[in-house]
Amino acid sequence: MVTCNRDDFLAATHDAFASSGPNAGLLILTHRLPRDPARIVHALARWVEKRKETGAWPMQDYEVDFLSH
Repeated sequence: MVTCNRDDFLAATHDAFASSGPNAGLLILTHRLPRDPARIVHALARWVEKRKETGAWPMQDYEVDFLSH
């Protein structure tokens, strides 16, 4: 899940973990990242590439990460 709604989705991730419900991870867009679709897509592509380079792809269940630029 990719969202800028940090509080609600952190709570939902916590609830899913507590109940062993399904959750494929959460990527939160911070306020530092402009809400321009092209900038978001570019930042996501860089994030994925970095994760793949470090062997951290795909996200783990219940993992939370932040995308800021």
